[in-house]
Amino acid sequence: MKSYLKTYNITIFCLYGRKYGYGHYSRIKSLTTKFSNKINLITFGDRIKKNEKKFKNYKNYNDINSFINKNFKIKKKSLAILDISNENIIKQSKINIFYKKILKLYNKIIIIDSINNESLFKKIKKKVDCLIIPYQISNLYKKKYKNINLITFPNIFFCDEKLLNSKKNITKKINSCLISLGSTDNLNINLKLLNIVKTKIYSNVKFTIILGKFLKTNYKNMLKKKVKNKKNIIIKEFNSNFDKYLKKNDLIISSSGITKYEALILKKPNIRIYKDKNEKKLDTEFSKIQNLRGFIFDSEIKLFNNYLKKLFFSQIFYTNILKKNYKMLIGLKIKKINTIDARI
Repeated sequence: MKSYLKTYNITIFCLYGRKYGYGHYSRIKSLTTKFSNKINLITFGDRIKKNEKKFKNYKNYNDINSFINKNFKIKKKSLAILDISNENIIKQSKINIFYKKILKLYNKIIIIDSINNESLFKKIKKKVDCLIIPYQISNLYKKKYKNINLITFPNIFFCDEKLLNSKKNITKKINSCLISLGSTDNLNINLKLLNIVKTKIYSNVKFTIILGKFLKTNYKNMLKKKVKNKKNIIIKEFNSNFDKYLKKNDLIISSSGITKYEALILKKPNIRIYKDKNEKKLDTEFSKIQNLRGFIFDSEIKLFNNYLKKLFFSQIFYTNILKKNYKMLIGLKIKKINTIDARI
């Protein structure tokens, strides 16, 4: 991408805010860390107030309809990167009109996509110069796109590159646990999980809970109040020190997003919490390289609690599963791609 900066005027489109979460913008931050001041950024959803000055130009629209209704000059040597794959976006009736406008305005287009019913490319079925699916996907799924310039995990990932050089220690027993369930929590999963880990049986386990960026203040205060007298539970707001919490904890309980890949890179055991059946389905291939289970929290809460107890307190169970998990992870080779140029 560095060489493309010399040739192309690059504009990145991504989702951000209470409706769409933080994940899309987190990927963009990872991609543009060293040259964000040369990139144009357009977000849909909430406005980014803190980091907007880092970019060459920044604009925010409530939705894609607001963008469609605006007039823009066609620029020569222009490249658009779209990270807007989301079920609510894909369902919008004007998504094809939006993409036709992008085709008209830009010379080259990269889509950072999802799969199944969250896939933008599957919906629009039009020209793209590079399709990036930053997840573990099946070979069968890859064959569907054999005529497309496709990049997938582990050939590309959007995490902090410093994690690659971190020391990887085998987890032999779990004494500490990081819980990070994403930037939003419409189903109150943080509360439900907190009610489990604050029970007496887990009193000797150290828990660090990271509260998502877009949780409501009243909700966050209520969670903090519940652990006021719990010495083994610490609640922190999401911040730039997140990688430190990842490194120092033995087990990561996360949503099914970027954090599970960060745990994978650090060779950490990871339990994924799904909001629904669709999230569980999206995690199918990832589950083959991360030995620990994932759970749909509302319908599998008892299964989750029993599994967690065995993982913490049954020596035969945790010895076998952690040993097998580490062998799987240590065999996975992940290399950071610093440039997408060679594939476009």
